[in-house]
Amino acid sequence: FMNKKFQLVMSNDADYPADLGDKCIAIKEFGTKDLVISSTSKVTLEKAMSSLGNESNANLKVPPHPIYEGVVHIKMRALISVIIGCDVCPGGLPGIAPKTLASEIAKLKESSANNEDIYNNLLAYAVKSGPPSFSEEVLTTFVNAIVYQPTNEFGCEGERTYISDAPQELPGYLQEFKSAATIMESGPDVLECKGSCYGHSHNFLGAMKHHQ
Repeated sequence: FMNKKFQLVMSNDADYPADLGDKCIAIKEFGTKDLVISSTSKVTLEKAMSSLGNESNANLKVPPHPIYEGVVHIKMRALISVIIGCDVCPGGLPGIAPKTLASEIAKLKESSANNEDIYNNLLAYAVKSGPPSFSEEVLTTFVNAIVYQPTNEFGCEGERTYISDAPQELPGYLQEFKSAATIMESGPDVLECKGSCYGHSHNFLGAMKHHQ
């Protein structure tokens, strides 16, 4: 269930709460006696737990480095996911652990209160600290793959729909994500697998190892 005020997802996929924001709650496990929910926000989980009765023995587990907490800039949340590892960038960026990333984000927030500045500076940090093949163009493509993944299926009737606004520009690698008004650019190098691994041909970024 999703609307402008609340999101509830029944999935153990950690990408959902990471991508949808601090107000998203994911139901990871649902049984006759136990319920396990997750969110990127301690505040959101505390609000959910406040509705439980006195007989509940629920407990709250807080990660040592809550790097998403309070981040409202959708592209910055996506970049954090790329750095630590997600569906579009499995394994993340080697050498940048959550503790290191949390420290860097804290420093960037101290130097600027502007979300766009913080995002751009974090992007520059990721380019500098990540693998040489992960250029700004490549990382931005990963970010756009998260932010602009359509919420309706390719080939369906009508316009593409998105979690946020429709993309104004996209690289060629994300051709299937475009709206009618999207301007397509060349973007990073794209290679084609002829089907040796999945049984059908598909494209992948040249910056990635093929089976990543």
